[in-house]
Amino acid sequence: ASKALGESEISAALPEAAVSGGARLGAGELRARIQNFPRLSRGREPARCCSIRGMSEPKLTLQAVYEHERHRADQPHMTQPTGRGALETYTWARTVDEARRVAAYLRSLELPQGSRIALVSKNCAEVIIADLAIWMAGHVSVALFPTLTCKSMAFLFEHSEARLVFVGKLDSAAALERAVPEELPRITFSLAPTGVSGKPWRSILA
Repeated sequence: ASKALGESEISAALPEAAVSGGARLGAGELRARIQNFPRLSRGREPARCCSIRGMSEPKLTLQAVYEHERHRADQPHMTQPTGRGALETYTWARTVDEARRVAAYLRSLELPQGSRIALVSKNCAEVIIADLAIWMAGHVSVALFPTLTCKSMAFLFEHSEARLVFVGKLDSAAALERAVPEELPRITFSLAPTGVSGKPWRSILA
């Protein structure tokens, strides 16, 4: 059976970690402060986490997103600079609608459930939407830093067994072009470098 950790064991596990207002907390004060949190436990079975008193159960990211869509549909979620001082606002309703459209396209490809789908782009609204779409379609997103070398990027494509790649805003597409396997399908964001081939993002949303 699981056994709650004693004060000495808490102290041993967190000897110098907990700090409050610049002062380190002793084991006794740690115990007092965590009394309303899930009990630390040990045993053959993983510890079961209960809710913190007065707080709701934690939500998965998509559950939280759907809740925001229901209750904050017309409120801004993201603002995307589009060049020359122009901005494009994405409400929660628009964000989730576009994610669903992209997810429907991904499902139409009939990839195996849980397929890895790569994302190579600087931060932009379409990265967030693509990430949500990948999860909605039942797949796994593999985010690659756009500053990776060609060698590192090629290794990650091979190691992750990516079945598709989203390509977005990059300083240079040279490393990407050399690293991406020719047979790997691509979807290009609207801010992708000129000359990068692939299915245009906007054509999926149409």
